[in-house]
Amino acid sequence: MSGELFYQSQDIPDVSSEDRWYDEDGINTEVGAVTSILPPRRVATDRPGRFAEGSHAFGLRIGVNRAQGEAADTPRKIEVHEHNLSVIRLGEHLPVPEKVVGKFTFVPRPPRNKNSSRLVELAQWGNPKSISGRWILGIGIAIVAVVVLPLTLISRINAPNSPRVDLEKNALKVQNQERVEGSQAIEILLGKQTEASRIFRSYLQAVQLDQVTLLTRENDSLKDALRKNWRPRDNLNLRNPSPDPVWTVEEVGGRSCGLLEGTFPDHSAFLAYFINDNGRLLLDWKATGAFGTATFAELEKNEGDSSEIRGEISSAEYYGSVWREAAYQSYRFISSDHETGIWVYARRGGDAEAALSPLLGKGEIIQDAPNAQKVTLCLERGPVGSLSNQWLVREMLHKGWVAP
Repeated sequence: MSGELFYQSQDIPDVSSEDRWYDEDGINTEVGAVTSILPPRRVATDRPGRFAEGSHAFGLRIGVNRAQGEAADTPRKIEVHEHNLSVIRLGEHLPVPEKVVGKFTFVPRPPRNKNSSRLVELAQWGNPKSISGRWILGIGIAIVAVVVLPLTLISRINAPNSPRVDLEKNALKVQNQERVEGSQAIEILLGKQTEASRIFRSYLQAVQLDQVTLLTRENDSLKDALRKNWRPRDNLNLRNPSPDPVWTVEEVGGRSCGLLEGTFPDHSAFLAYFINDNGRLLLDWKATGAFGTATFAELEKNEGDSSEIRGEISSAEYYGSVWREAAYQSYRFISSDHETGIWVYARRGGDAEAALSPLLGKGEIIQDAPNAQKVTLCLERGPVGSLSNQWLVREMLHKGWVAP
């Protein structure tokens, strides 16, 4: 393939000065629509002629060697007129008026009478009267009577209402002996966490009843309950509590008790109660196991001894034809494991309702009832027509699960 450019019009003849680029007779109307009309091409005769050699007519030249012609050779001469700075007047000269020097005449000011303004003021407003000293004294006394005297009287009037210093009342006194004993018991229990963990571990690992009685509170009812209900723990996971339990101290029912809370290796939770009995830290077995003379499964079937039942109680709104709202207050009573529950009722105006109301009563402003509270109740069967899981509260034995 050749690198030279190829033109299809290589055989076109050269353009000469004799060529014609337009139709002398006009535009050929037989040809189709003319898109463009070219101007006529100039011929050689139409070109401007050149200057003959030796001619002195020069055009504009730019260069180093400048040809300067004679002044006579220029077709037109420039006339230069010089003007001075004088004023050329076109009209007649007018004479300038002569300057007149001004003369000043001093007129003296008439003498001023100092009392003239005073006389004019007196004529317009009259002669003011002078204020005597008695009027000034009277005004001062009136100000004192209106401002100072009421302030003094107000302090004396409010004197009976001001707090009085009672030396006997403000003297240091010993607080209530019961409060002192309660605070001392709490302080003693706060330092018993290590001992409580050791006692609880020994209780879990005990295999004989005598080992348990040495660690728990001593009373006849507890011994009978232990003989009937206590059994050694066969599950080894329930014998080893967590090494870092939480130890808290609270006062329930007027008695201080310690709470040891943690988990077992199987992630089940435990809550053990301890009391300080004559300087000894003992385990409250009934509170720790939420002991009841009957289980909630038995109570749900309207069976068992309901003389001492531990559980969590909360307000409810479950009534019927037998348990009318006008005569009873409804409660929900559930087991410690939150798996079984029954309905309990307290007669309105009775001792049981009076004991439970402070724990679960609705506030006057906030209408939400408090959370469930741990209580120990004595129940009895309801009237005829009651459901099997509906019981009547005979007595609230004590708040919480720890006996006083």
